[in-house]
Amino acid sequence: MTGEIILSLKSSHQVPGQETQVMTSNAPGTCFVKNGKYHVLYEEAQEGGDAVIKNHLILSVEQMELRQKGAIRSKMVFSENQKHATDYITPYGQIPIVIHTSGYEVTGLSEESDQICVVTQYRMESGGANVTECKMEITVSIPEP
Repeated sequence: MTGEIILSLKSSHQVPGQETQVMTSNAPGTCFVKNGKYHVLYEEAQEGGDAVIKNHLILSVEQMELRQKGAIRSKMVFSENQKHATDYITPYGQIPIVIHTSGYEVTGLSEESDQICVVTQYRMESGGANVTECKMEITVSIPEP
């Protein structure tokens, strides 16, 4: 699958002691293959503002990498049973985080596929404390004519 796409994102976040928050969004974008990995480019508006975040997903069977530029800057890596440290840079400052990925599954990584599906479960911690338990479901599909 390459060319124009629609990305659908559903994420849930469970902060200790609080109710689970679920967010959904859809965005147009583009998909291409480079060095055997699928690259998905899309933009999203930051909540409550005019700032735009440019997102770059890099998908392979082993892992997903999410690079963000703009109002938020980060490089997050999700690879099953692995942990990755990164800095999450916001307009309010830099937050060091560690991502512990407990589950990562991707389907549809082929030229013949008309849909890519990604499900990842992970925990984020900062300063040695558990910040949130998360699940992210991403569907990349060819838009209907």
